[in-house]
This record gives sequence, C-alpha cells and structure tokens, in this order.
Amino acid sequence: MRSRDDDGSEDLPWFRRFRSDGRFEPHAAVGDNGEIMIIDSDGWAASFKDGKWSDGILFHHEQIAEFSPVQKRDEIYRLLGQARAALGAGAKSDD
Repeated sequence: MRSRDDDGSEDLPWFRRFRSDGRFEPHAAVGDNGEIMIIDSDGWAASFKDGKWSDGILFHHEQIAEFSPVQKRDEIYRLLGQARAALGAGAKSDD
C-alpha cells in the first residue's frame, strides 16, 4: 500500500515515485560520457552507448554505480520516448 508521500513528486527518489495506475515511474540515469540507461515500469530497458540506442542494459554494475539519476519527470519521459522511438518499441503513456 502506498503512503501519502508516495507520489510522482520530483523530491522523492525515483524508486518511490508512482504513476496514476500504481506502477513505478520509469527510471533514467546518465553517465559522464553521455551514456544513458532507461528502465521502464513494464520491465523494458534500453541503453544509449557509443552514439546509439540498444535494447537492454549494456553497462556493468560498476559503471551504473557512477551514473547520476535523472530527477526531472519530463526529462525522464523525453529520454524514454527517444529510446522507444529509436528502437521501434512504441510509445507508452506518461499518466
């Protein structure tokens, strides 16, 4: 059960943000070299590495530990849309 503070607020950590349908918000993180990792609430994941998007996570856990989480909801959904479009994965609702 969600508590009162478990909502989509940007001041909560990404793993405590919920969508209106009760699923977690997607997660996006960026590396120092422009790499991007995306994990969507349905389990789909993508990576931006060496200038192109790929399905799945292409980074080792040591690399991921150095990534910075994207905090702004609109930026997360922009990156998610960019990844899904590049990979032909289709758009998801951002409600």
